[in-house]
Amino acid sequence: MLCPFCKSQDSKVLESRYATDKASIRRRRECDACKKRFTTYEKIEFFPVTVVKRSGIKEKFSRKKLLKSIKLASKKCNISIDIKEKFVNSLEISFFANSQKEITSEFLGYKVLEFLKTHNNIAYIRYYSTFQGLKTASELINEINLLNSSN
Repeated sequence: MLCPFCKSQDSKVLESRYATDKASIRRRRECDACKKRFTTYEKIEFFPVTVVKRSGIKEKFSRKKLLKSIKLASKKCNISIDIKEKFVNSLEISFFANSQKEITSEFLGYKVLEFLKTHNNIAYIRYYSTFQGLKTASELINEINLLNSSN
């Protein structure tokens, strides 16, 4: 592991434990050369998952891109980043557990909608309007009415 301070490649692990997400390991290290301490995280590397978009284009699943869209929809909606990251972790784990190597963007979008619906209705509506490509206010009002009637 490369020391972030002196760039030495020699360090020793002082402590290892699960990170708060339980999907990665946090390691506290000490550089053998400069004796400074730093923290690293090890994460399980899942097999690559391909997302098939509505247009038929395929692209590699991006955890970062999914989190960004969830953050955008839930901006100022009081859903903690930990909850969002746990959701994305659970999705990745389910892909691995079910040996899913290819998923549709529609499947992914509906999973995000389920998550947002249970955490914040405003975030749900924001994501829904983009995901479904709503064009008119009446379409949005219909979905809000459906959401209100289900609560």
